[in-house]
Amino acid sequence: MRHYQQNTTNTPQHNKLHAKFNTKGAMTPNTEAEPNDATDLIASSPLMKLPPELREIIYEYALRLDDGIIQISWTAGIPEPPLLLTCKTVRREAIAIFYTLNSIRLVVESLSPTVPLFAHKKQLAMLAQYQYSFSASQVMLLGLPRWPNLLAWLRLVHENSYSTVVFFRPSSPLDTNHQHSHGVTEQDQEMTVLAGLFRMVHLMPLEPWHEIERTLAMLRYGLVRYDSEWDVE
Repeated sequence: MRHYQQNTTNTPQHNKLHAKFNTKGAMTPNTEAEPNDATDLIASSPLMKLPPELREIIYEYALRLDDGIIQISWTAGIPEPPLLLTCKTVRREAIAIFYTLNSIRLVVESLSPTVPLFAHKKQLAMLAQYQYSFSASQVMLLGLPRWPNLLAWLRLVHENSYSTVVFFRPSSPLDTNHQHSHGVTEQDQEMTVLAGLFRMVHLMPLEPWHEIERTLAMLRYGLVRYDSEWDVE
């Protein structure tokens, strides 16, 4: 799997990154644990004495990242600024601002579903606790393609078809209106075939997984055409 990032205008790199990845991973999806709140300290805080409109402006300045990207990876988890960990009150007021101001990028190695699953569980926890949910606007694929990992990721999509963070939608010249665009690289074609598998699974939530898996096995050879690594179990 060559380095590929969705929703960017940069030309994809064609180097293969031999990244090892443990599908179980060391990154454990966590629930939304709020920081402790000391009522007296919060009441005396100069920040809390400001009108909500001014606090919102301060949060926007403090929580906008330099590159505007929250990168979720196996090693780093979901990095959040210290401000969101100060107290429950600040977290409740500012968490939606942080995830709205910045884009979410999932870094997926060898197509393992660990990071999408981690982000999905974080999404559900935030939805339950703050009635707010985020979505991933970018996906960066690293490492070599691994068919078993892709099947596990596709099954996650099948079981959570409503989720906005487990899906893979590459932005490439090969969309439905320009299927024969000139200057399209083989990697663009490969990523479009890959996205087609995600779309197919997403549109078949009521079909038994074993039937979908049989169909995917037949379509696998469309990916092998672009990279023989897809044939490796």
